[in-house]
Amino acid sequence: AVVSTQSTGLHPEPPSPATPSVVTSVVITPDDTRILSGSRDNCINAWDVNTNKLIFSITESRNLITAMKLLPADNVLVQTGEDKRVRLWDTRNLELVHVYPIKQYIQTCCDVNTTGTCIVTGSNGFNGAGCELTLWDLRNKQIICELRGHEQGVSSAKFLSNSNVVVSGSKDSMIKVWDVNRKQCFFRKETIRYGSCNGPQYFRRQFNSMFH
Repeated sequence: AVVSTQSTGLHPEPPSPATPSVVTSVVITPDDTRILSGSRDNCINAWDVNTNKLIFSITESRNLITAMKLLPADNVLVQTGEDKRVRLWDTRNLELVHVYPIKQYIQTCCDVNTTGTCIVTGSNGFNGAGCELTLWDLRNKQIICELRGHEQGVSSAKFLSNSNVVVSGSKDSMIKVWDVNRKQCFFRKETIRYGSCNGPQYFRRQFNSMFH
């Protein structure tokens, strides 16, 4: 099902660059022709790599962008925001394709599995409230499940090349590895020295032998 919401503006050919704001996420289309940037002013911009010009700009009320991820083989952008929602955008024209049900806490990060069938997002939270990973089905547009176990907000989540495994990092200084099929954590590592951790990068560096 396609869900539409009223945006504050869609400008196919804006006459000048967008107003400067804090950029929170950047992705590049697979053909290397466009850069998509998301920022804290509720705006997603599409830039032409060859001309360095802004070609599309969309603003969605209260949608402070926290993370973005491209689907591997489709013209779809996955985006999370501080309005606690997960959105899908058409990268060709920045039209809104779908909005998933609102969560209780801010969605801080996102990733897509290699088959392009599932999204994982991380939730903000504290003392075990919120702090979950959520798996979203890209085909039937529903929540698959929630993975709970972090005590503070999730700062990073990443599918491994094996789409059945997710790695997460949290402000509770824990890195966790999850079996998606069994919906449970099967490995954890505390990183007290580093405080809030960017889970996947640290985990790959320290435990690379687990994946090969």
